Amino acid sequence: MELFSKLLNIQHFKYESKSGKNSQTGWNGDGYGTVTSQQKDNCIYFKEEGCFTLNSSNKPISISNEYIWQKINPQRLSLSHARFGYNNLVKLFDLIHIGDNYWCSEREHICVDDLYSAELYSLESEISLIWKISGPKKDELINYKYTF
Repeated sequence: MELFSKLLNIQHFKYESKSGKNSQTGWNGDGYGTVTSQQKDNCIYFKEEGCFTLNSSNKPISISNEYIWQKINPQRLSLSHARFGYNNLVKLFDLIHIGDNYWCSEREHICVDDLYSAELYSLESEISLIWKISGPKKDELINYKYTF
């Protein structure tokens, strides 16, 4: 099954967030939740809702994200974030199919002083999306697992 079709079937996510040695955020923790999605033309509207718990705390924090996956062609997907609503999307980057089940962001997304990039592995039982965030105060690795 191609990646775009798999994304439409995602129902759950979990992730682990790890701060590197240069991080000043302390974002070490775990998150989990559900995904609802719907397709409109060549776009998937992808909504995550769940909880995140810092390793230093036992109090879960509610989280939500809305992404738009747009199929440009079989070898390219565009990823945008709806943090400011669907009429004011933040384009993150295009993911390029490199080979086998591996996709990689074509360029880093710049957000103020921070750089965001991602690698994606489309596996039989899950999709693994690994975010790398670097900047003056950030050195983060967020490893998402999406399941059907």
